[in-house]
Amino acid sequence: MASPQDQPVPSVENSSLVLYHPGDFDTVMTNSDDAIPRSLVQVTNAPPWLIALHDQFAAAHAQVREMTLSVGHEHTRDLTALKEQYDILRKNYATVTALFDAGIEASQAQIARLEQQVQQASSRFASEVWTAIAQYGEKDEERQKAVYHLRDALTKQQQAIKALHEKSTRQQPVLGHVETWATAKDAQLNDILDKLVDPRQLKELEEQISTVQQSAQKAIQEAFERSGQQAPDAASIRRVLEQRAATKAPSSTHYSSVNKPPTYDGKKLDSFRPWWARINAYLHAYAASFPTDSHKINWLGSMLSDKAQKWHDSRARQIQSMGVEDTWKGYSSALERFKDPSERHRNAKKMEELKYNGDTAEYLTELLDLNETVGWAGTTFQNQIARTLPSKITELMYSMRGGVPETDDEFISAVREAGRVYENMLQAPGYQMGKGAPASRTEHSKSGQQPRKDSRSPSDPNQSSKRPDRSAKDKKWSSNRDALKGIDQADIDQRKKDQVSCWRCGRDSHYTTECFAKKDNNGKDLPQPKEQQPRTAAVSTKRKNDDREEEGAEALDDEAQFKKAKPAAITRAMQTMDMDQDSDSDF
Repeated sequence: MASPQDQPVPSVENSSLVLYHPGDFDTVMTNSDDAIPRSLVQVTNAPPWLIALHDQFAAAHAQVREMTLSVGHEHTRDLTALKEQYDILRKNYATVTALFDAGIEASQAQIARLEQQVQQASSRFASEVWTAIAQYGEKDEERQKAVYHLRDALTKQQQAIKALHEKSTRQQPVLGHVETWATAKDAQLNDILDKLVDPRQLKELEEQISTVQQSAQKAIQEAFERSGQQAPDAASIRRVLEQRAATKAPSSTHYSSVNKPPTYDGKKLDSFRPWWARINAYLHAYAASFPTDSHKINWLGSMLSDKAQKWHDSRARQIQSMGVEDTWKGYSSALERFKDPSERHRNAKKMEELKYNGDTAEYLTELLDLNETVGWAGTTFQNQIARTLPSKITELMYSMRGGVPETDDEFISAVREAGRVYENMLQAPGYQMGKGAPASRTEHSKSGQQPRKDSRSPSDPNQSSKRPDRSAKDKKWSSNRDALKGIDQADIDQRKKDQVSCWRCGRDSHYTTECFAKKDNNGKDLPQPKEQQPRTAAVSTKRKNDDREEEGAEALDDEAQFKKAKPAAITRAMQTMDMDQDSDSDF
């Protein structure tokens, strides 16, 4: 047999607790092992109202088990009032336990009602416990203790009544003044009505109205008889008019173009997210048609079928059995059980494999849609875009914005603008892509050609092992050594340690030999490359085989065509954009 000191429903000292399934009053009074409640639900970050309710019931449960040692079982039938209060507490506690077990969130009105019921039942329950011990206790010490508690409770009750009486006494003069004022105002209103309305005039008006109604009905009857139709009776006309008068006309007419979403069966988890987005859009467009949570839940239930409909019906039955009302917040949160748990990983792979096909807007739209579930942000997100798009788009972004924007939203906006300019340039007369030039950086690896290592670059295993060289047309410097001349060695070492792409300016959107920044990421001025003519000579004289000579010629041809068409193409592209060019930019 379990001792009453075990306290099977422990009090809570932090925000985490376990809800139990307590036994009924008769079971607890037996003081047997069956009286120990079974644990049901582990609740983390429990709200204060739940902790208070749990503590109140824990105290009541402990009092009953303690009372079994003082009161004999033969007096159990005489504890009807005590049993009623315990059952109220137990019912409310069981309701809350069932709510949390089912994952249903109670509304504020339900919480307030539960708190009020539990508070009242707890106060009455304590008095009933001490009364039972005082009457039926087997030991004098226990009876005296119970009498002491009853006296203390009586004293507190008397003090509360006294305070209420004093408050009522203080309010009596105010109530008297209010009553006098109301009586005077009532008399004034009666005088005004007597002056404005004469009972004899009211009677005359009633007679006139009756005469008009009879005349109108007679005229309507004659008109219908002439036309050969049967006239409606006056009662039906009056009902129609009353219905029209009772119908509230809308303040404004709202026409929405949002189509009704299709039904969802709950079988294809990957289709839940787009379907749920359409549901929310429809609810927003027709918000006036769904004024309460009940309207939303019932309508959404009609948009479900098969497996999802069974889930909805099961939840509705569970809510009804608990005697509570469902909330939209709790319902919509529970409905997300149909979300695809593997969608995030699948979309991350799609983002890595997504290619640029000549339309920047289309690429960004698909990428952002996939990223809604993946959640990439910052450097990782921006680098993925920069690796996929053509390098010319990055260069245009630098020239138009003066560098890489800080936030993702600004970066996306800059890429979209630069991509539109780049695509307009490709359509302009006089500009053509160089022979064999890839459409994006990721296609270097698809062309089947191995990247060539620049023999003039300093040997560094860290950079060469993880980053392939760019094509000749992307380079602004002949080698890393030339690009890093005049750069503080401490800055170079730090950028190598940070594993950024450019050791010259410290940014991660291009490589060292491609850098044409005027300032580094710390704002320091950077030396600029010399005229490109020596670079042309170096390229033409240092190619030692036919393949290298052909590759250099193609790169230079591409660069010459780009320079030739760039002014006219950019001018034509800028006409389609509303943006300002900062002449004082760093690039």
